[in-house]
Amino acid sequence: MGGRALLPGRGFRDRRRGRRRSRPAAEGPAEGEPVIPGNTTLLVPVMGIDGMGRPLEEETVFRSAIASRLLEMPVGSIVAEEVIARLMVELIRCAPPGSRVVPLINKVDIPGGREKAKRLARHIFSLDQRGIRRVVLGRLQPAPEVDVIAPG
Repeated sequence: MGGRALLPGRGFRDRRRGRRRSRPAAEGPAEGEPVIPGNTTLLVPVMGIDGMGRPLEEETVFRSAIASRLLEMPVGSIVAEEVIARLMVELIRCAPPGSRVVPLINKVDIPGGREKAKRLARHIFSLDQRGIRRVVLGRLQPAPEVDVIAPG
């Protein structure tokens, strides 16, 4: 996650700068990313639902040019649920063998967010190659709230 850490109740903090900042909804992984320790037993990749329906640009997707190449779609294209699902799959492809993967779809408290997140969860299950058994829907700010969605 490029030097960022989730601090419960405090939001994301950039470890390199030591200050809070707003985050794009998704991230285009750079070459060799994500770096996941081999002894990881639980991986929780996080994507924001607030990027759905917005243009593929830096405000919506960090490293949008990388995401554009990876997804074979031009910068400025509308980010649909399949785009976020494919980015999520890219994040989990490097999960160590035997680790559990539980994607977290964040910011579902925006208008229409829960419905969009449920559709996105179904899309993630349809692309899944690792046997993901649940997707968590929630919001991390201002106070964490979550629901769990299972396939089927």
